[in-house]
Amino acid sequence: MEPDEILETALVHSDFGLPACSGTLKGIVVGDRGYVYCGGCRAIVQAVPPLELCRTLDQMELTLDLAIEMCPRCGAVNLLPGASKISAYVCLKCGRGVMKCETTGETGSAW
Repeated sequence: MEPDEILETALVHSDFGLPACSGTLKGIVVGDRGYVYCGGCRAIVQAVPPLELCRTLDQMELTLDLAIEMCPRCGAVNLLPGASKISAYVCLKCGRGVMKCETTGETGSAW
């Protein structure tokens, strides 16, 4: 990871200590420290050695429920932390909306 490169995540700050904040957590290396911080309220959630930043974010993600869906349009696998069941989502690769039929489980592009 390059210094000052921001790692985007789908982790919501409210899942990691601040219930009122809906911002998502991000990772960045500044100097000799790696930081997990909230993109909404800008609070620093955790400081770690730079080489441990990606692993720290991965470990945080693994503590949550995780839904896995394949986009019917582009075939990308979407990992959706914090949810065990999804009825609609926006594909992280192609940006298309996807809806899942509750009764059959089939997916299709929605918008």
